[in-house]
Amino acid sequence: MTGCTLFFKNRLGWVFVIPISVIESISTGLMTIKAIQHFRVSRSSLMTTIYNDGLLYFAYIQAITIANLTVMVSAPADIGMLVVVFQRVLHSVLCSRVLLHIRSAYEAQNRHLIGNTLPTMVVAQTEPVTDGRQPSNHLESQDGARN
Repeated sequence: MTGCTLFFKNRLGWVFVIPISVIESISTGLMTIKAIQHFRVSRSSLMTTIYNDGLLYFAYIQAITIANLTVMVSAPADIGMLVVVFQRVLHSVLCSRVLLHIRSAYEAQNRHLIGNTLPTMVVAQTEPVTDGRQPSNHLESQDGARN
């Protein structure tokens, strides 16, 4: 197999996954604490989306990391890195999902705050040119003097 798949010569590949798992657990814990603090104060739909999707993201990533560690330690060396590819894909898909969800929640919140109408458009009308002169934005009085 070629490409960007990692291959380890020995079975110590799981050692590199442990720090990732610890960092993800700390991030999840900190986000949970912040979400609880936020929900005590307000329940904005945008922030609710950020916290819900963020916590789900970390839960799924943590689950796949644990599965990855289990496969790395217990499976034969040939297929020990099989879940790494799935973890990379899951990171990308879930991250994109979270960003798109946050974007749609932000747009929905703006529509709610501004209203569901389009902004008005002002169209400027100029006088038709009859004597070869360019139309101007200045007003002319009846005696021909410009204001």
